[in-house]
Amino acid sequence: MKKSLLLFVSFLITQLSISQNALNFDGTNDMVQTNYLGVRGTANRTFEAWIFIQFTPSGNNCIMDYGPSTVGARNTFIVNPNRAIGYIAGGTNTNITSSSNVVPLNTWTHVALVKNGGTGYLYVNGVQVGTGNLSGVNTGTGGNNLRIGNRVSGGNIPFRGVIDEVRVWDVARTQTEIASAMNTEFCTAPTALKAYYKLNQGTAGGTNTTILTATDDAGTNNGTLSGFLLSGTTSNWVSGATIFPVAINSTISVSACGSYTMPNGTVVSATGTYFDTISTSAS
Repeated sequence: MKKSLLLFVSFLITQLSISQNALNFDGTNDMVQTNYLGVRGTANRTFEAWIFIQFTPSGNNCIMDYGPSTVGARNTFIVNPNRAIGYIAGGTNTNITSSSNVVPLNTWTHVALVKNGGTGYLYVNGVQVGTGNLSGVNTGTGGNNLRIGNRVSGGNIPFRGVIDEVRVWDVARTQTEIASAMNTEFCTAPTALKAYYKLNQGTAGGTNTTILTATDDAGTNNGTLSGFLLSGTTSNWVSGATIFPVAINSTISVSACGSYTMPNGTVVSATGTYFDTISTSAS
């Protein structure tokens, strides 16, 4: 007669820190043109990205943009020559800038812009670094869909550096929401996340001349790469921002006849409490 076991198995699920891919922009003509229309009108919105710059910009460097190139209509999210971040729509009550030197050199940095009603907020690594009046912002129809790495038609402010984890939301994210989720990839995009480019395609530093699509992990608004060399350590797919560790403890009860095989392969045949560690990652 087989004996019945009652086991209490405690799993420590550890999300290991992993460096995933990103895109290096050469500051000349590299750009990703997506099919995403962007959040339009006066609606609330949030932009997020991880960036890495090695040189102080000589002019404005565009992280992302969309909309018509008319007063109050574009959505140019930038790093400027003071290593501040900013948002430019052009006109009155449409532009805000952070304090200077908030973006360090040679360090992965998370940046975010939130438009909440008529007020804008800028965040670096989850900390507010600027605010201002955005009551004049009204993104009309037409113009360009979302671009990563350069502004919409009517100007040229290419990004020089690396961009990763581009997110566009159709809500005003709170500081807590930004800080709590910036270090983790979403396996399934939340409803309010309308465009999401993990930029994990290609082989970091390899020959990627056939990898011309940046996948939208929140939908079908994929982006097309243009201008990239797609070989070597610049103007190519490269190593991205690090996903930091997250640990989750969970205890479950398991009933088994005779024996039970743990996820790590250990076979137990006596009632008791056992511990296992399972490694996983966000992808």
